Amino acid sequence: AASQFYFNKTSSKLTRSEASRIAACLPNPKRFHPNAPSAWIQQRQNWIMIQMSQIESDEDVIAILASMYHDNSHVALKPVNEMSTSIQRE
Repeated sequence: AASQFYFNKTSSKLTRSEASRIAACLPNPKRFHPNAPSAWIQQRQNWIMIQMSQIESDEDVIAILASMYHDNSHVALKPVNEMSTSIQRE
């Protein structure tokens, strides 16, 4: 719903930047807005993007992503940057 409201696209079409901006607003979505981020939201967004980059090669994260597919056999062997995830790289 937030991806449609703020960025006029489905969540599967969000960029990492857009997704992290929505996540940064979650402490108080009535006060903070992704389409008009305050300096604090921008700082949180940067921190979230760093965290996203740091966990993408984690074996547990790869296993969770692989478990989201019906046929896990072909996904588990691919590096995470080659996997089709719901959040697009920029």
